[in-house]
Amino acid sequence: MVSRIATYIVLTFVSLPLLAAVCLSVTDSWFFPSFIGSITLEHYKVLWSGHELAHSTLVSLAIASTMSIASTFIGAVISVALHYGRHTTPRLLALGYFPYAIAPVVLGSMLQYYFLRLGLFGSLSGVLIAQSFITIPFAVLLFSTFWSDNVIRLSAQARTLGASTSIVIKDIIFPMSKRWIYLCLVQCFLISWLEYGLTRVIGAGEVRTLTVSIMSLASQASISEAAVACCLMLLPPSLIFMIQYRMVSSQAHL
Repeated sequence: MVSRIATYIVLTFVSLPLLAAVCLSVTDSWFFPSFIGSITLEHYKVLWSGHELAHSTLVSLAIASTMSIASTFIGAVISVALHYGRHTTPRLLALGYFPYAIAPVVLGSMLQYYFLRLGLFGSLSGVLIAQSFITIPFAVLLFSTFWSDNVIRLSAQARTLGASTSIVIKDIIFPMSKRWIYLCLVQCFLISWLEYGLTRVIGAGEVRTLTVSIMSLASQASISEAAVACCLMLLPPSLIFMIQYRMVSSQAHL
């Protein structure tokens, strides 16, 4: 009973920002002490008329999807290489924490000179490469938790029985790592989807993702349009949460 009440309280606090964004996106002229302003969908209609928010949504989806797939693949390859490498030490894995030791804006400022010299500043490719400095280390660190004693013993036993490294990876490691792959895809997508600092610095305002558009609209006092962008921003995390909740619930009933 206590745990259920605590869960409801946590869900209430988590849902309050979402409810506020939804209310602001569908209301107009909301002044105190009115509980809610006049209901309108005009703010959403601009999405179907070639508005900047529609373009920003597509750009964010493209970037997040690309970073999710690429970072998961590269992170898995690096993790396998670190595990089977002859000179692998914990210090190499510890390097993955470096991008998280400093703020994304500071990291972007540190990389800005090199991106300018390479002609990647203010471009979509530059943003993709910049975000990889965050997503790929995360993927490597996540896959490092996959190498449990059970996985290592099964791999060693298969090698003892004559299986090659490629067969071990294909028939043992890959099937056992499906949960890590799914988790990495989701987390890298969310990291890229919600990222602002690196995108703003390296993109130089030319790459208009949803996070950049939200801050721009908020600074211009376009609260309703910023609320629409927030609702679009919160849609993928909400869908992922609902899917994971149903999957966990279905597995609990089995």
